[in-house]
Amino acid sequence: MARRKNSNEAIESVEPTDIEMDVENEEYDSQENVNEETEINTEIESTQSSESETEPAENSEPENSDSDENSDNSGDEVEPENIENVNETEDGDNTEEANVEDYKAISRRELIAQKNKNEQERAEKNAIREDRIMKWEQIRTSRRENRIVYGNLISIETLNDTMIVGVVKFGEYRIIIPASEMFKNDLVDYSTIEDIDDKIKRENQMMSKLLGLEIPFVITQVTGKFDGEYAILASRKLALRRIETYNFKTSKHQKEALVKVGDTVDAVVLSAGFHAVMVNVKGVDTFIQQFQLTHRYVKIVKDMYSTGMTIPVVIKNITYDEKGNVEKLEVSGREAEIQGFIPKMKNITENSRCLAHITRISHRQDGRVRIHLFIDDFGVPAYAIAARVENTATAPNSGDTVLFQVLRKNEDTGYVAGKIIQTVHKQM
Repeated sequence: MARRKNSNEAIESVEPTDIEMDVENEEYDSQENVNEETEINTEIESTQSSESETEPAENSEPENSDSDENSDNSGDEVEPENIENVNETEDGDNTEEANVEDYKAISRRELIAQKNKNEQERAEKNAIREDRIMKWEQIRTSRRENRIVYGNLISIETLNDTMIVGVVKFGEYRIIIPASEMFKNDLVDYSTIEDIDDKIKRENQMMSKLLGLEIPFVITQVTGKFDGEYAILASRKLALRRIETYNFKTSKHQKEALVKVGDTVDAVVLSAGFHAVMVNVKGVDTFIQQFQLTHRYVKIVKDMYSTGMTIPVVIKNITYDEKGNVEKLEVSGREAEIQGFIPKMKNITENSRCLAHITRISHRQDGRVRIHLFIDDFGVPAYAIAARVENTATAPNSGDTVLFQVLRKNEDTGYVAGKIIQTVHKQM
């Protein structure tokens, strides 16, 4: 046993032999070969990659040569890019030509429009000139033959701080009518005038009521030219005298006056106040009091009547002066309404009750009162006779609404008679 141990030790202490060295060298060489192969493969891969990167540069040479060849043949062929550029240039030229044509068309339209505008302006100027000439001839004819013309009163002015005048528009002309030539009778009561300022104030108030009204007048003086400076004076008073003479006077050619008592004619409202209106009836200026205007209830006259309004009236009385001119004319709007009431009588039933408005109250000689009413639902007037009531709180007044009982009706006069049952509403 001891001997085996020594042999093993001897074996361990023996140095490597040549065979073992050869084996180790072969293993080392094989490892180096592997490393060399790896390095070679790496170099090959890097070389291939570098060659792949350099291929486009090498391939670019044929393209350049092709381009050179194409450049030599440029006279025969055009590249696509150049074709597009040529088309774009042609399109640009066409667009410019189209723009020029559009501009010419617009210019032609503008020239035609401007020409039409100029022709229209010339036509308007010619029309104005022709109207001006025609109006000037009418003015000269009115002055020469004392003819009546009509125009609108557009303003009231003060001249030299002492004279009130009305300005009438006649076409393009301003015609001056002094206050003293506006009315047939005195405009105001000059006996009560305090001073020049009071005179101007009163005349201004009366003249202003006619503003906007179409009035007749006669030319009394003309100076200047139609297309230059001018001055024209006129008189409404003279025109009214001519109209009045024609309607109210008789002559050898006219045995009977055109307007007589009892006739129904139109009246033009000149001005309206609280309780009366001033009207012109066929050339005569006169006043109509509130109770003679209408059968209906009117609290404030100017709220119902205005300047320029035309109303029918009945001629009640005509007073002439020693020269045969109309001195006073009495007319009534109430009586002109009666003919319109008669057909409505058939709608009224006797002993029926209805609402009515008290229009006014008049006193009778026997001490009783006559109460005038208007039945609005039927559009007819009525009246009732009652005893005078001393208590003003319970007495009937104009404007009150009452319950009215119909007792009888007169289809010839258009009136309804009855009695008041009770007061429904008191007018405050």
